[in-house]
Amino acid sequence: MDIRRAKRSVGPRWHVANAEPPATGSAMGRAGANTSGPLACSAGRLSRYILWMGDSPSDWEQYEQLVGLYRYYLELAVKTAAAFWIIAGGVLTLVLANSEADEIRWALSVPILMSIGVVAALLVGKPKAIELAHSIERLATKLDLEQRTHAELLVWTLWGMIGITTVAGLVIAFVWSAY
Repeated sequence: MDIRRAKRSVGPRWHVANAEPPATGSAMGRAGANTSGPLACSAGRLSRYILWMGDSPSDWEQYEQLVGLYRYYLELAVKTAAAFWIIAGGVLTLVLANSEADEIRWALSVPILMSIGVVAALLVGKPKAIELAHSIERLATKLDLEQRTHAELLVWTLWGMIGITTVAGLVIAFVWSAY
């Protein structure tokens, strides 16, 4: 039986936790006992057990999900900035290297439009990042964590990217107007 199928048939939410295996004399510790489903034994020893967690995820599960989302958003923001700078730098280099051609200045419209699009996307994402940071902070306080994820770094990163991308777009627009 597939474990996903077993989860649905038994209840809404299961959580696998590390634990000491039961004694070898018990039904779940003997080889061949319960060899399918979520409680399957491996080589006669059960090294994990299943805990019933109820209908809603625990605060710790929510915290882990939000931290994973934070990491994804931060990675996405850094990759977006890198892609913008690679493309804008390449186009700007092409234009400055071929300054004698009049039509080449139109190539600068690509990074100008990209900067407008990136700034618009960052402005839309900033309130969501603030909400995410507040949710992570609330759960960290509720869980009484000494070391917490500093989700406000995502908000600061977005603010910095908005400013730098705006300035870069304006500089590229100035170079375009100078041709």
